[in-house]
Amino acid sequence: MGNKKTIMMIAGVAALFFGNLSAAQADELKPYQNTYCNVQTFIGPDSQKVAMALPLAHTNNIPVIIVGKSALNLPHTGYIMAHECCHHSLKHTSKLPNMHTRESLAQIEQEADQCAANLLQARGEYKAIQAAVIQARHDGQFARAEKITQSLEASSPSGYGFE
Repeated sequence: MGNKKTIMMIAGVAALFFGNLSAAQADELKPYQNTYCNVQTFIGPDSQKVAMALPLAHTNNIPVIIVGKSALNLPHTGYIMAHECCHHSLKHTSKLPNMHTRESLAQIEQEADQCAANLLQARGEYKAIQAAVIQARHDGQFARAEKITQSLEASSPSGYGFE
């Protein structure tokens, strides 16, 4: 992905979606080795959004994930990465330009949460899931935390602390 034109295009899209990025900040995107999927992932400056799977319509159909640099230091970093990968694997990034309702966006977030929890569970990364549940509760997203927990209770071994 060494194509400078492609990197500049992705930087411009990142500035658009992350809102408060200057052109200089967007140009400083750093490649990141995402171990949860083969989607090109970049670390960018921090913004109000922790991470985002960019809509394919805005990236010349190149799957891209951008993560704010402070997200790398969170207990639920693995969950964030898996969640963004799931948006691509579930084809949410091809649907985003057409999804305008709060309900449809909530639905794709719930699908990505369940996918991420399942991916992490399959890898035995229960602490990342638990950290995501704790963070959701901390952020006042109690329904989200409960749905992540419920999706795991049916299939996870007891003793992982998903009460």
